[in-house]
Amino acid sequence: MGAIYKREIRSYFTTPIGYVFLAVYLAVNGFAFSVSTLEAGANSNIASYFVLTIFILAIVLPILTMKLFSEERKNGTEQGLLTAPVSITSIVLGKYFAALTMFAIAMAISSFNFTLLFKYAELPLYGDYTLLDLMPVGLIIGNICGTFCLGAAFIAVGTFISAMTENQISAVIITVLSTCVLVLCSFATEYINNTFLRVAIKWFSVLERLSSLTNGYLDITTFIYFISFVVVFLFLTGRVYDRRRWA
Repeated sequence: MGAIYKREIRSYFTTPIGYVFLAVYLAVNGFAFSVSTLEAGANSNIASYFVLTIFILAIVLPILTMKLFSEERKNGTEQGLLTAPVSITSIVLGKYFAALTMFAIAMAISSFNFTLLFKYAELPLYGDYTLLDLMPVGLIIGNICGTFCLGAAFIAVGTFISAMTENQISAVIITVLSTCVLVLCSFATEYINNTFLRVAIKWFSVLERLSSLTNGYLDITTFIYFISFVVVFLFLTGRVYDRRRWA
């Protein structure tokens, strides 16, 4: 797994993909942060920033995952990868953790936004209370954890879709549509009369699972859900390539 991981990390910085992702993510994320907090004045609301971040992840993260497997098929290097003395599990995990590392780097850089918030956000909102009084550090940490978990889940979905297609543009489009459906499915429950179906969709909805973290509670069941979500899609990716290896 280590060799695959290093190979993928290197490819992000020897091709434009890594730089494009970092530039797009940091620019869009920084703009969302500025508009929702620093420029909002007395109406500043950091919760709206994290809501915007959810949609940013759904649209931007496919840039990271589109090349993971589809590029191998397009360049004709897939057979060499499949016949290499490494397991399918190592291949999938190596590629997944490389993409996750790039996302973690982007998140770490974007988290410096909060230094600006703590330095300049002396905004009187209600009487003697300021923005930071109403938005405790624990709530920010919970939202950051939720953002990372959601990003990890979206990367797993993108990894699976990349393994299913040869065209990188198709991988991006399908991944964006899939992640947006995962985000928006919780809103669809309001229009479903069937109780069983409504409960099932709410259980699967990533937004429903994020609610505890976005409220500042580090709920272990939420982490278990996202870990299970990632494992399922990585398992499916492995099965796709396992069948391809013996085809």
